[in-house]
Amino acid sequence: MRIETLSPPASEPLLLDEIKNHLRLDGSADDVGLGALLVAARELVETHIGLCLMNRSLALYLDAWPATMGRMPWWQGVACGSMAAFARTAEYLPLPVRPVDSISTIQIYDAAGTPTIWDAENYGLKPGLEPALYRTKGSWPRPGRTLDGIRIELTAGFGDSWNDVPADIRQALLMLMAHLFENRGDTGSQAMNESGAATILKPYRKLQI
Repeated sequence: MRIETLSPPASEPLLLDEIKNHLRLDGSADDVGLGALLVAARELVETHIGLCLMNRSLALYLDAWPATMGRMPWWQGVACGSMAAFARTAEYLPLPVRPVDSISTIQIYDAAGTPTIWDAENYGLKPGLEPALYRTKGSWPRPGRTLDGIRIELTAGFGDSWNDVPADIRQALLMLMAHLFENRGDTGSQAMNESGAATILKPYRKLQI
């Protein structure tokens, strides 16, 4: 599985004026530097919580569909969980990026590398912070090539505008911006903790089991 960015965010989750007001800065001398710092801070936050804050277009490449990847060739009772849970793994695919707003196309590649579009009537999307692709009819189409045989093009993020991002995430981003501005050279993890942003963002981190 791999993820390719097709188009980066067109805007940022904070306005320049609110950053300057938070930092008590006047004039435009720091505008360029603040813009670059905002991109770096946003990427730190996205990495920390595993979320795309602003909408961007991504392509997700898979080698095979769920329950066809060789990890669970047959049901093994207690080792694999209930039969119902095992069956569900073949019905839907949890998506590795979040939140997901929409899926534009799904392409299936044959052995020669020629793509065919899988009709949208065959699948649906569970959007949001726990996104998943699920089948609505038929079976998963089998790719012909071994690697990157499936390409899912999707839009991930809270939205296109800064005010689509939850207020607490934006506040954490402001706190991180202030810390990075005053403490040049801090590492990401150090800045996240010392700024207090990590505490605010804790509810958004996905539990790793």
